[in-house]
Amino acid sequence: MTNKKQSTRTRMARIVALATAGVLLFSIILTYVLR
Repeated sequence: MTNKKQSTRTRMARIVALATAGVLLFSIILTYVLR
């Protein structure tokens, strides 16, 4: 019924997860470099 909406939601969730992981990695690297 709502295949398009679900796929869009899955894509958004994947992008959000990727962004969160990227920010986490960036912050860890930043703290490691600043130490």
